[in-house]
Amino acid sequence: MRKPENRLEDAIYTKCPLRFGQDGKFRILMVSDIHGGVGYAEKETVSSMQELVDRNQPNLVILGGDTAGPGRIHVENEAQLQFVLDGITSPMEKAGIPWAHVYGNHDNNFGLSNERQQAVYEAYPHCISKAGPEEISGVGNYVLPVWDASGKKILWNLFCLDSHRGMTEFAGQCGFPEDTEFLDPEGGRAQYSPGMVYFDQIMWYWETSKALEKYVGGGFPL
Repeated sequence: MRKPENRLEDAIYTKCPLRFGQDGKFRILMVSDIHGGVGYAEKETVSSMQELVDRNQPNLVILGGDTAGPGRIHVENEAQLQFVLDGITSPMEKAGIPWAHVYGNHDNNFGLSNERQQAVYEAYPHCISKAGPEEISGVGNYVLPVWDASGKKILWNLFCLDSHRGMTEFAGQCGFPEDTEFLDPEGGRAQYSPGMVYFDQIMWYWETSKALEKYVGGGFPL
């Protein structure tokens, strides 16, 4: 598949196109909150990932956020992130299985921004994550279409969204001090609670969904 030339093509394009099998099945393995870091249980983490991949035989693996960090378990630069990812993703890379990721609330706590991390992720041959549109909030807002077995028709779409770091990040974007305390509906303090998907991301999802429906000439199953 050729590289994208416009926004719709960017939504449709995937470095390693995903397809349903001849049996009509598409299996996703999602692994979240690995909290990996240099010098912390690398062998155990890699062996666990290998066992999960071997047992489930997925068509796609999703790393669901908090891949590295926080606390003493973390990465501080691109080289350390690559070291961690070399191990975590080795089962997929060796088997040629496409994989993707989203960011969680602990992925950039030590100053290695998601923007800088994105280039490290996308350098892997079978990583199909995308940075996403620059004009909307966050990094890693993208869609992964899954085609039929022949690769001629999109049957399903997997939307990936950045859920952001937390309320401190939200406060900074609004021009408030990072130690601003927010109240949740139950009356508790939400200063350190995880982040959320923003309205402009929801609108991007809606607009992209409608564009994809128009492209295929119909809706998609929920």
